[in-house]
Amino acid sequence: AETVGGGEGGGLQMPMLRNILDFSTRLTNTSGGAGASTPSVLDPERMEFLQQAISSMVENTTDVFRTSISHLSLEEGEEADRKLKHEALVLLADRVEQLDLAQGLHNLGGFKPVVECLKSSYSEIRQGACGVVAACVQNNAPMQIAAMELGALAGLMEVYANRSLAADERAAALSALSGLVRGNSTSELEFLQRSGLQMLRADMLLSEVRLRRKAIFTLGQLVASNPALRIAVLRIQSDEAGRGKGILPEIVSQIQFPDVQVSDFACMALRTLMSDPRGGAGSSGYDVRQQFPELEGMLHAKLEYFLKESDGEETDDVILIRDLLRLLCSEEGEGGAEQEGQTTGAAHGLQSSTRESPGREGREPPKLLGPSHPLDARQGR
Repeated sequence: AETVGGGEGGGLQMPMLRNILDFSTRLTNTSGGAGASTPSVLDPERMEFLQQAISSMVENTTDVFRTSISHLSLEEGEEADRKLKHEALVLLADRVEQLDLAQGLHNLGGFKPVVECLKSSYSEIRQGACGVVAACVQNNAPMQIAAMELGALAGLMEVYANRSLAADERAAALSALSGLVRGNSTSELEFLQRSGLQMLRADMLLSEVRLRRKAIFTLGQLVASNPALRIAVLRIQSDEAGRGKGILPEIVSQIQFPDVQVSDFACMALRTLMSDPRGGAGSSGYDVRQQFPELEGMLHAKLEYFLKESDGEETDDVILIRDLLRLLCSEEGEGGAEQEGQTTGAAHGLQSSTRESPGREGREPPKLLGPSHPLDARQGR
């Protein structure tokens, strides 16, 4: 039978909904002609029916959580038990996006077994656990702290660092890591100490598109929230000239990547790196322009494309590219602090979007440079 509001909490079957509709219609029927309204009497039988119908619509979240938690403790030797365990994780992930329910799961002792599932021998269980952790810690400082205390970062890093795993599983782990480190200096530091920056760089250049998106997004989040890291990122170079290698050229190279989200996240990260909201933490537009003289033309081409696509409207894409051009065209010695009032959300551009935008997938960005151009040397494609 069809259900509305499905899940283990149960929903209303369609026949029952029709009965409720019929009941409410009869209850409000008029009698005695136009203008005379005599409601039907709500007799005990009808009252009981209505109470049962309403009860079936209301999920007892505590009972659902307790049942799910009990399934998380099952051994994984039997396929049926693994299925129950995985279904419990999927069910929890759907519910704990609400901050109070995430805390409720932790209060019931259910967050610890979720974190322990990160060490499962089975991919679907590890990936399901990543999903629950990601939902719990998203914009939720108390749950970030709880996750760190339970060792979630170490478990997530173990999954993310394992390049023998499927890209979807590693991407799920990186999503959870992104939420866990965002705005939390303790988790940021541990992530970096565990070679997180190096792994992001590799995935930004070499991985399939979904993982590449998450890597450049997470890198942008890190440099947006941590001015000290911003300086370190800009100083990571592999040759004396500082050209063609290092994180800044890697980010610039991703601006041309065919996937729109990858390109957007790269532009946001570059805007953050060129911005200086606290003074002295950004790379001046003049310096970037000297390293990448073709970048200005590239951005003007993107701006022209976005303006044409939007019929001249000042969309988010247009504002982002205008910000980049404004920063890029600053003169030598100009402080980024002067740009703070002009640049829209420069230090927090990536933080305004905590999830990928599915509506942008499949849209082709403009091809701006030929394949022989040094900035178009994209590895691993």
